[in-house]
Amino acid sequence: MAETKDNTLRTQEQKRMAHAWASVSKITGQQNSKLAKDYRSLVRQAAADVMTSGLGQTVAFWRSKIDERKHNGEEQKAVYESVDSWLRAQLNLTKSLHEWIVAEGTTTVTYMRATRETIAYLVWLKRFAEGEIKVD
Repeated sequence: MAETKDNTLRTQEQKRMAHAWASVSKITGQQNSKLAKDYRSLVRQAAADVMTSGLGQTVAFWRSKIDERKHNGEEQKAVYESVDSWLRAQLNLTKSLHEWIVAEGTTTVTYMRATRETIAYLVWLKRFAEGEIKVD
């Protein structure tokens, strides 16, 4: 039984890793060095932000920085979309992450699970961003 549990956890880590790799690869494939550097900087502190301020406040902050008309907040948008995509798949969310957080039916238990899953996912994003995006 323990072997199955370990394999399940390992598989979950592999899924996180693959999703994070795809997310970072999108950024590195764009050939936009400013975006890549800003993304790397944001991702490096993202898990700490979630632990300090909470998932809801961190998501609200990311979304507040996005202004597509001025092309501002591209790094926040990229991180938000990665986390949103990951949590939608893991928690079977039918709404976007920020809509789900404020929804009446969201329980504390599920919110805590989403927070833990986000932190675990952000560890992989950080690892890949630090490894793939070089800073001068």
